Formats: sequence, C-alpha cells, structure tokens
Amino acid sequence: MSIILSKSSYVLGIDLGTSTTIASVFTKGKSRIIKIDSNDYIPSVVSFLNDDTKLVGMQAKGRMMIDPVNTVASIKRHMGEDSYKVKINDKEYSPEEISAEILKKIVEAAKEQDNFEPLGEIANAVICIPANFTDNAKQATLKAAELANLNVLYLLEEPVAAAIMYGFNATKSQKILVYDLGGGTFDVCILDANTSESGNANYDILAKEGINQLGGDDFDQKLMEMINTKFLEENNIDILDTTKDQGISKKKIKQAIQKLKEAAEKAKIELSENDATNVLIPNIIQNEEGDLLSVDVEITKEEFNAAIDPLIDKTEETVKCALENAKLTVEDIDKIILVGGSTLVPRIKEKVKDIFGIEPYSNFNPRTIVSEGAAIFGATLSVPSDCVENNEVKPEGDINISQIVTHNLGIMISGMRFSKLIEKGIEIPKGQVISEEKEYSTQSDNQTELTLLIYQCDEDVEFINEKNVEGNDKAICIGEFKLSNIPSKPKGEEKIVVKFDVNEENIVNVTAKCISNGSESNVTLDVKRS
Repeated sequence: MSIILSKSSYVLGIDLGTSTTIASVFTKGKSRIIKIDSNDYIPSVVSFLNDDTKLVGMQAKGRMMIDPVNTVASIKRHMGEDSYKVKINDKEYSPEEISAEILKKIVEAAKEQDNFEPLGEIANAVICIPANFTDNAKQATLKAAELANLNVLYLLEEPVAAAIMYGFNATKSQKILVYDLGGGTFDVCILDANTSESGNANYDILAKEGINQLGGDDFDQKLMEMINTKFLEENNIDILDTTKDQGISKKKIKQAIQKLKEAAEKAKIELSENDATNVLIPNIIQNEEGDLLSVDVEITKEEFNAAIDPLIDKTEETVKCALENAKLTVEDIDKIILVGGSTLVPRIKEKVKDIFGIEPYSNFNPRTIVSEGAAIFGATLSVPSDCVENNEVKPEGDINISQIVTHNLGIMISGMRFSKLIEKGIEIPKGQVISEEKEYSTQSDNQTELTLLIYQCDEDVEFINEKNVEGNDKAICIGEFKLSNIPSKPKGEEKIVVKFDVNEENIVNVTAKCISNGSESNVTLDVKRS
C-alpha cells in the first residue's frame, strides 16, 4: 500500500498515557482506533539499542527484562520536570524527548492503516492531558509534539474527551462526573453536558480536581511490595532495595525488579477475576552462594484490596472536593463515567458505587474512550490551509467547551509571599481570554530591574514554600522573566503593573509594565508550536 504524500486534513486524537498510548481519527461518521503493530494501543515504553536505533511499544516493553538500563517507561510522570533526565549510553534525554519517540510511532502507524484506510502525512493532533496537569507539563507535552513534527490544535483534558465521546450524537442534558484513573494520574471532572443528535454539544466544566501521582503503577507497586515481602522472609534478599549491598550486581537487581513488575501486572489482572492468584517467577535472582532463587507465593484478592484501599480513598476525597467546588451533591450527578485502564480493577467500581449509590456507566471501553473523544473534537477544529480538503473528516454540529482555570495563579512578592491574580475555578468561555492585573511597587532604593517568579497552586497559600501533608510544595514555580529599564527612584516610588491572561487551554501569558516610562516585558508559558 503506497503512502499518500500530501498533508492530511485528518486530526489525530491522542491519549498519551503513562502506561499506554492510544490514537484515534474521525472518519466516515465515527471515531476509529489507529492500529499500531496490529494492536489498539501500545505500551508507553522506549528502548534504546543505540543512539540511533530505538524501539517503541510492545518490542520496547519486551526488552525491559533483558535491558532495563536502556529502557524507559512511565515517563509521563516526569513531564514538566526540567531537572529530570534519563541517561542512556552517556547521553541524557528529557521526558519530552522520550515522549516524542512515542508520538513518532503513532504518526508512522497513522500513515498506513490496514483496518480502514491510509491517512497520509498526518500533521495535526489533539493531545489529551490530565485535568490538573501543571503548566510545565503542558509545555513539555507541546514540546514533545513539536519534536515529532505534530501541530497541536488543542490540549484537551482527558475527562472532557471522555465526556465528548459519551455524548456524541445523543440528545441529553445532564450532569456528568468523569472518574479517570489511568496508569499514573487520577482526575475527576464534573461537567454540565447538553448534547443533541444533530452533533451540536455544549460542555460546561463545573469543577475538576486531580492527583498527578496516583494510578495503576501504584497498584502494581503495592503488589510488588507484597510479593517482595514474602520473598524476603524466605530468602533474606530485598529485591526492591537498590541501595543496600546484598552481594548482587545492580544490573541483576534491576532485572529482578522488572520481572517482579511483570508478575505484579499479571497478578493484578488475574485478581480482577479470581479470589487468589499464585505468583511464580522462576530463577528471579542468584544469591551470593550462587543459588538460583524463585518466587512462589499466593496473593489473595482480600490482601490486594487492603493494600490499595488507602490509594482509592484518596480518589474519594478528591471526588468530594470536586463536588464541593461545583456546589453539587452526590444526588445531583446523573451519570458517572469510568475512564482509564485502572478502573477495570473491580475494587474501583465497588468504591464508586459506594460513593454514589448507583452503578457507574461502563458501555464504553475505558481504555479507548479518551482518544476517541479527542478525535471527534479534533475533527471539529480548523486545520491549516495547506492541508487537503476532505469533507468526510468533519462531524455535523459544533462542540463548545466552557473551561475553568485549573490552578490559582500569581507571583512571589517580598517575604516569599504568594500574590494571587487569577483564582482557580473561574470560567473561561470558548475562544475567550480572561485577564487580571495588580499594581506593585519597587522593593529597594534605585531598583532598575525586577525578576518575576510565576507560581501556581491547587489551594490558597500565603507563602510559596508551604508544604502539603505528603511534604510536597503546595505552590509550583512555572516560569520567570525580568523587567528591565526601571527608572532609578527611592523604594516604593515606582509602580509596576503585572497582568495575567489565561486562554481556554489554560495557557498563561504574564506581562509586567513600568508605569512611568512604559518599559514592558512578558512571558507566555507555552512553547512554539510547529
């Protein structure tokens, strides 16, 4: 099958996940999954054979046991961390560079499809992100797309994408709560959805909350710890302790950890259907005496549920917070939609039913609903004029999303205090920008330059160094810039106006302007799109 060389007007809907990545496209009146290596999705794993040769997806995951040092998984958890680097063969890679390899794999698969038709040279995409992604993580996602030669038309929150797929071509007016538990993140989003069979749809986001470090990976980790504890009791080797000298090379420890992770993933699936499972890992590691040791332990569903219940309880707290912010009660919710592969764990459905007193809606595949919704939304957007015309890629009707600001936004002022300009939860109508500004004074005599540090936080804080119960910073620095050419005056006499603009994708532009001479500087917390 030959590849179409012209640019395509099709828009990919991409769910770039922690554990798996899925892509869809809208064609012939419906969203369709892009087959990648004959599968509906691929593991979000990249393995380096050398600097020039990389494997992505199933082949990469298969190398995790034999070459864990040069294989990278769950990179999404580090998106937006400027200091985080993966070292492979003495070369460092950023999270966005690793993610770009996954996106390139998606684009290549989209060029030729054996399940419907080749799409040509894909240039445009809607990429889905967690509802509470930090601005730094959004920037990193856009950078990854740029490295993969993709033009991002929109960064769409994963729960909103799921709601779009749920409401497509249906006449309904209801309040939807999306419970989205993926491999690495948890989101809850409450929407007021009004959809029609004509394709017109309005989604007003009433509240959204999330936990950026909670997902199926953490369930796997709990199982790994349970298996490891039983193995440690029998063999006096702690597989998960990479710091202690146990007379075993670090490479062999890493290989054993990967075997343990593979077994935990399998056990999690088996415990979804059975009351117990036997975990058998032959020759997982060799001790100092040269004996090959194996894992042979039983894990019960009761043990697994007890281990993950504290994690699930955190999602319940987040759901309650979202309901409170939306000024709604459990009784006001018409439909609960489960999204993400981790919601296939039976304990999740049990907990959600306990919270709401009704069965969650499960007629869609929780793994693919996000990318399918993104494809539908992407097909309603305008593509650049150099793409070919194709009326088949446009659904009937329009989709309007009324967004809200995801975080409190402001700057650090003297005494490490947080000065809030934009409040979390404020509505951002489609196609509009909200703006707020404040006036500040110079903080020292003859100050001619000012550095502005921009912060975001989920809750109100007085100081930017406040910590939450887990010991993490409540406020996160998302950017900085300098204002120069300030007239030399005594402290407090020169006034500076700082203005924040936020668009519907929660992209932030900050401007600082000197009142007396008009000197101005600004920063857009975004990256140049291809």
